[in-house]
Amino acid sequence: PFRKRVFKKNWKEILAYKSTGKALDIGASMGWFLDVKPSKWTVFGIEKYSASIPSKYKKTIKELDIYDLVKSKSKYDLVTMWNVIEHLRDPNEALQIANSVLDKEGILALSFPNSSGLMNRFSYLLFDASFGLLKRQLYVLFQIDSASPHLFHYNATNMKLLLEKNGFSILKIGEQPILDA
Repeated sequence: PFRKRVFKKNWKEILAYKSTGKALDIGASMGWFLDVKPSKWTVFGIEKYSASIPSKYKKTIKELDIYDLVKSKSKYDLVTMWNVIEHLRDPNEALQIANSVLDKEGILALSFPNSSGLMNRFSYLLFDASFGLLKRQLYVLFQIDSASPHLFHYNATNMKLLLEKNGFSILKIGEQPILDA
């Protein structure tokens, strides 16, 4: 329910720029973004880990990695990457690919853990205060034990630079909750 509420809010913000179209959700996971799509939108997804794709989405979410889209001829009005970019081995290439599958007036919407955020700062503070002994919080935060750990850390400033370097202009920067109160 928490993720669906967040994605409904995301859709509301997207609808301020585009009321209808075709979207690609990169890293679609369990299909939550697809679950709450407005009726005027057609949404497809890709997910690297097929085990997480629910059976009801086996035709809508394809087992692909973003790098598999290099030769794609499909174009989208919207490409989303919700908490995906920090996991990618080559964020520059991934953004170039995302740009290549967007229509001329297309929008990229993404979210990422904020390296300047409270959770990150607190985790680093614990690590520093323990002289490196309390590593577990950082391991959990950056999903070190995951099959797809966080490889890069971003804040609004360095993400803006990365996006602009790869041909994007910023429409809006906002924040999302990370916990469900």
